[in-house]
Amino acid sequence: MKKTNRRFLAYAVALAASFAAVPGGTQAAPVETPQAQAAADSETTPKAAGDPAAEADTKAATAAAAAPATAAPAAAGSEAPAAQKEEQTNVDPRTAEWTKNRPQEDMIEKYSKEYEGQTIVDTVFEGATALTENTAKAALSMKTGDMFTVKGMNADREAVYNTGYFYDLFPTFKKVPEGVVITYHVLENPVLKSVHITGNTVIKTKTLRDAITVKNGEILNSRDLQQNIQAIKEIYRNDGYILAKVTDMNIDKDGNLFLKINEGILEDYKVKGNSKTKDYVILREMRQKIGEPFNSKLARRSMQRVYNLGFFEDVNIKMNPGVEPNAVIMELDVKEKNTGSFGIGAGYSTADGVLGMVSIGDSNIGGTGDSVSITYEKSGSATDAKGYTFSWRHPYLDKKETAGTLRFYNRTYEYSDYDTDGNLKESYMRKYSGGEIRKMVICRMAIRTAAPITINPGVTITSARRAA
Repeated sequence: MKKTNRRFLAYAVALAASFAAVPGGTQAAPVETPQAQAAADSETTPKAAGDPAAEADTKAATAAAAAPATAAPAAAGSEAPAAQKEEQTNVDPRTAEWTKNRPQEDMIEKYSKEYEGQTIVDTVFEGATALTENTAKAALSMKTGDMFTVKGMNADREAVYNTGYFYDLFPTFKKVPEGVVITYHVLENPVLKSVHITGNTVIKTKTLRDAITVKNGEILNSRDLQQNIQAIKEIYRNDGYILAKVTDMNIDKDGNLFLKINEGILEDYKVKGNSKTKDYVILREMRQKIGEPFNSKLARRSMQRVYNLGFFEDVNIKMNPGVEPNAVIMELDVKEKNTGSFGIGAGYSTADGVLGMVSIGDSNIGGTGDSVSITYEKSGSATDAKGYTFSWRHPYLDKKETAGTLRFYNRTYEYSDYDTDGNLKESYMRKYSGGEIRKMVICRMAIRTAAPITINPGVTITSARRAA
């Protein structure tokens, strides 16, 4: 019985707020006295025989969760008469009457045991239409002529409820000379008039509406509706919105179904593990903005971009719950690595004499994400090849991720000229000095490079040697 109750309660929670259209109902207080009277009657439960072991509890929970209460404590009534009046106007008369007469679960358990082992003469459904009655009868495992068992009855109640057509049901029993007649009192779900979806911002309403198969003008099937809700979640998940869910389902007494979606918001970012790199250097790589629905695909892309900076040995993402319901704070935990470089080289040749090179740089200077390098080279005597190059690169000039490079140079090296036969014609020293500014706009996988702007260009020949 408890297992059944839990299962039905799960259905109630899945429907998020019961069918306020089978609306308006909350479970009535235990009707102990009528049930006690019914126990002495030959028809054990016209009003108090007890509801199927689990459906009663669940339907009550469903109604309490979604629909306006039909009865309020006396104190509450005295405090808010206006509110009670408004609630009464929203209550479905069917649900109010059902709640009033519905027996308690413990009474069903008690009276059903009295008929254990007796022959089932007939099974009747009261309150069902032709469509739902045939479906309900087909779901029964205990047929006419079978021996009645409480376990079988509970299984049948669950099976009937799982057809999806009923808001609630409970059995009553009537003793006859041949055995027992079981009457299942059922409250059908309302006829669906329309479906309204709210709360969706990243998925079009039409796309979500196409996932809903329950039809207007037909009795709402809660099992089919639950499958439709799962289909909506899958649509969101396929696009990376893993937090999206239907948080509220409510159907009014006119049959209008309202589905409210919470897409799950990215509430904030948090960075840890960075002692050198500035937070903004990491956060500008994020592919989604705070306040937008959280997207796992964009989160993975953001993590990859941070790793691709080359400043970190490892990058991990952790999702922490936010302040608001169904919101998350994305925490980036990084492990920094050394980004500085230093190089030195030396050599000697009989033709050029002593050769040397020194370079120093940092690809994340000051933790700003900027790259700086300077190189000095020298070979041979004062008239031989030598010079320096300085470069500074800033990766974010604007929000379009335009990268800028500033470069200065002053270099002299030997240049040789050959004829078409490969014979040396002349050699001379050539000097380059000046600088340039280069801008690059990174667009997805392509890189568009603007023409460099040269500053103080200079190409001079300091000396020349003609070949003999």
